[in-house]
Amino acid sequence: DLLVFIQFAISSSLISCTFIIYSQLNYIQEKKLGFETENLIAIFLRNEEIRSKAQQIKDEFRNLAVVESSSLASSIPGMSLNGSSYFPEGMEEEAWLIYEFQVDEDFIDKTFQMKILEGRNFSSEFPTDTSAVLINETLKKSLKWQNPIGKTFSSGNIEDAENKLHVIGVVDDFHFRSLHQKIEPTMIRFSREKPGFLILRIKGGSLDKTIEILEMTWNRLNPELPFDYEFVNESFTSLYNSERRLSRLFTYLSIFAIFIASLGLIGLISFTAEQRTKEIGIRKVMGASVFSITKLLSSEYLRLIVFANGLAWPVSYKLMILWLENFSYRIKMPLWPFLLGAMATLIISLIIINAQTLKIASQNPVKSLRYE
Repeated sequence: DLLVFIQFAISSSLISCTFIIYSQLNYIQEKKLGFETENLIAIFLRNEEIRSKAQQIKDEFRNLAVVESSSLASSIPGMSLNGSSYFPEGMEEEAWLIYEFQVDEDFIDKTFQMKILEGRNFSSEFPTDTSAVLINETLKKSLKWQNPIGKTFSSGNIEDAENKLHVIGVVDDFHFRSLHQKIEPTMIRFSREKPGFLILRIKGGSLDKTIEILEMTWNRLNPELPFDYEFVNESFTSLYNSERRLSRLFTYLSIFAIFIASLGLIGLISFTAEQRTKEIGIRKVMGASVFSITKLLSSEYLRLIVFANGLAWPVSYKLMILWLENFSYRIKMPLWPFLLGAMATLIISLIIINAQTLKIASQNPVKSLRYE
């Protein structure tokens, strides 16, 4: 009894954990990231020669019919960001660690389609934008700036006007890293010089044909270098590969645990029925129906399964709470996976118990009474 009890407790716990992991992965997949990830291709600009002619390469790709927009940037979502020390205006007594990356004027609104909450985007029409920055909403809130437009950041001598960066806009928060990590105060700087990536927003249509056109264009411009690219959404999705492997592992373990528990339950019922063969025969002779005998035998095992679920719930709940703490953005712990785990084990148990007890209860009572 104890072994079967433990097996069904493990089965129920694994089922619950599996569905909670699936729920978190689904949450990750559906969560708005602050930019549109679909149809974005990042092309790696690997060496100094390529980076030095990045603007020319961008212009060539932008003119292609399959390309909706193109931009240059020092980093892309899914990669780490560099942090630098800055002195915000009015807070010069202490340096702030602010994450930053560099983009051109087409990155924010055209290519990544980010939302500008205040101010404006970068523009080559403004010569002073070489020292302009956009900040995310988290940085604005952290600094408690009611009107951030025009505020400045100093990276060194706070008295040096040429060393200051001025805020021209605020963008809605976006997830540059995985949902394991919270959104940090981030600054976006304007620059076209030697970027690490060319990012293209491609139009709908045949993906294979589009990639072929892009590769042909790249080979024409850079015949000695391979066309090295990746889809931005795939790069972001790859951040959760370990969670997907864990989900598959739990699925396989759940199936295996249920199979082993079912075999144990069948063996336990068969053994118990053998011990009570004469009792079953006497009950039938006294007028007991097959249903009443089945109910009598089933109730004992069902209580066992219910108690097993009672043990499984707090264990799996605690395990999943600890696992979800790895994510800064996560689901609220749902109740339905625990109910589903309990229902699954109960339904499987009911099928096995009723099939076995019905077979035993349907035997000829004379045969049962003669059993030694």
